[in-house]
Amino acid sequence: VNLPGMHSGASMSTVEPKQETKPAAEAPSKEEFAYCLLANALTVEDFEAACEEARRLGLDPDELVDFEPPTQTNEEAQAKRIEFVKRWQARHGDSVRPASS
Repeated sequence: VNLPGMHSGASMSTVEPKQETKPAAEAPSKEEFAYCLLANALTVEDFEAACEEARRLGLDPDELVDFEPPTQTNEEAQAKRIEFVKRWQARHGDSVRPASS
């Protein structure tokens, strides 16, 4: 079998390294990491936990945030998920059940 980068010999095969290699991905800075946590918080409780993590990293969350923080609580978010599942079931039957709490 003749594959790119491989040369067959009488008793062994060798593999040549690829010419182009991609550099390893850089780890995010602590500011980027904290911003990501803050920006992805969906509820007030998630946002508060992200703020605590930012402070643990020695950062001020107020200096990182350039958006409005979430206003719904975990309880409100769960109520919305349950309502969505009920609407889905009304349209599509009982094939999807809400996650148990």
